[in-house]
Amino acid sequence: YQYYNNGYKTIDDLYHSEFFNSLPLLVKKQIDYVVNNRPIFIDKEKISLFLSKIKEPIYFLDFECISDAIPAFKGVKPFEKVPFLYSLHILKNNELTHSGYIMKPGCDERLEMAQSLFNRIKEIGTIIAYNSSVEREMISALSKYEPRLKKVLGWFCDLEIPFRNNYLYDKDFKGSNSI
Repeated sequence: YQYYNNGYKTIDDLYHSEFFNSLPLLVKKQIDYVVNNRPIFIDKEKISLFLSKIKEPIYFLDFECISDAIPAFKGVKPFEKVPFLYSLHILKNNELTHSGYIMKPGCDERLEMAQSLFNRIKEIGTIIAYNSSVEREMISALSKYEPRLKKVLGWFCDLEIPFRNNYLYDKDFKGSNSI
């Protein structure tokens, strides 16, 4: 709003302003790519290093959660995230399989969910999640029911990292690294 209120109405205005050099590096890069219609930027070395840390089996994990003001289950605090679904794809030896767990409506099946997840993810590998904070949080919460799940917290590889750290950038991202 500060720039807009000072007469800078477009990205091009900001690019040619005295403020441009004081902007954060990522913001300057985003503006430069739009104004100059630059092609996709790829830092192959950093992406290769990032990818080299991924080991099979590769677990692609996603949780869906609820966080109600009035908790649905005993022992849950207001607005505490409670997983009700996980989706897990496993890539091993060029074979992709899928499994998951969905709680029955109104049933607190976190114990069953934790056991199900542990039984599918116990072989050491890499867990891929985009912005993995929710997945880590849910595994930590589920480890109260299945303590052996704690060991997988060190297996995470956050797919957001190459985008957040600008290993790859396209003007069509419009400054966002969100899916």
